[in-house]
Amino acid sequence: MPNDHIDRRPLKTKRLLDAALIELTLKKGFDSLTVVDLAGYADINRATFYRHYCDKYAMLTSKFTSGTCSWKLEGLPWGNGAVSDRSFSLDGLESTLDYIASHDQFYRALLGRRGSPWFQHWLRDYWLDGARTSMIQLGGGELCPLTIESNASFAVHALQGMIVWWLESENPWSSRTFAERYCNMLLVGIPEASIHPSQTAPLPGFSLR
Repeated sequence: MPNDHIDRRPLKTKRLLDAALIELTLKKGFDSLTVVDLAGYADINRATFYRHYCDKYAMLTSKFTSGTCSWKLEGLPWGNGAVSDRSFSLDGLESTLDYIASHDQFYRALLGRRGSPWFQHWLRDYWLDGARTSMIQLGGGELCPLTIESNASFAVHALQGMIVWWLESENPWSSRTFAERYCNMLLVGIPEASIHPSQTAPLPGFSLR
């Protein structure tokens, strides 16, 4: 059979490295890890590690982007506030939250108060890039650079902060409820978003797809 000739060793190595990354991040913190630590825990040599990743940072970002399908805040309500003729897909955000929740201890160790400043900064820049791009595309060139930058910064910092709270509070909301509350906050502000989800009227043109 053709499948008999597939070399499964690279997949096995990646699984071992993934397990090493999670376990050692929980034990030592990501910023303290070295390639030697990761390779030793996975019982491989450094040359094998470098056949898969150029460094530990590439390994971590690859894990996150593959787990979230490279979602960078697409589909969120970046318009000018006129939502009556728009609908938004929160599939990307909900899937990202599902992925983070499925590795909650790992991402709590990365994003929490004692987490990795490097990863927190990388994630902020990664999402800021996506938010800027989406705003420019939906704004049709009408938004000034300062508006784009300030709005993107607010949206990304709010999302990252909410995720940290969500993880440290042991996920009191489902991913869907989180996504709804976050986008309510973007669209209508904190006072309206403070209403209990069961009491919040659907926003015009707003739908989960």
